[in-house]
Amino acid sequence: CPALLFAQDWQEVKTYEGNIKWKFPVEPNYAAQLIETEAAGTLTMHLFLAEVDNGNAVYITSYNDYPVQHVEQLGVEEIINRCKEGNLETLGGEAIDEKPASLGGYPGVQFRCEGKSGDTTIHAAWRIQVVENRLYQQALLVSEGTLPEDDLKQYFDSLQLLRNPRGDADPQPEQ
Repeated sequence: CPALLFAQDWQEVKTYEGNIKWKFPVEPNYAAQLIETEAAGTLTMHLFLAEVDNGNAVYITSYNDYPVQHVEQLGVEEIINRCKEGNLETLGGEAIDEKPASLGGYPGVQFRCEGKSGDTTIHAAWRIQVVENRLYQQALLVSEGTLPEDDLKQYFDSLQLLRNPRGDADPQPEQ
């Protein structure tokens, strides 16, 4: 049963530069990658990746900053939509079970999809959110079995802002 393979002690990860904390089932690897975008130029993506179950499940949390003027021109909803469509195109799937998401009161979207990597079917869930000019993404990709629902909920729900960019009180209560 895949859900049992994922049950373990979760580790909290914090990035003060990224202004977030969240939990992974195992200690993640970190990499900063330059990505070329047509509309916003070269961006630095900060990527945290954890593989479990011999690589059959991959947890990904990433963030990158867009130029403020890019966000103002396109709007948050368009940035979220373009990111979602890019992820779906990469996986070759269509969004299912799409619903709104929120991070500290900032907008986002959560969705699932199925796609292919060679002959392997990939089951994926994504959460995409924009806070000011920063794009946050969380994803869980599973290559065998189905998405572990309890772990997915814990993973997505664990993401919190460390500081509220608006200067309001705590963005979310401590858990």
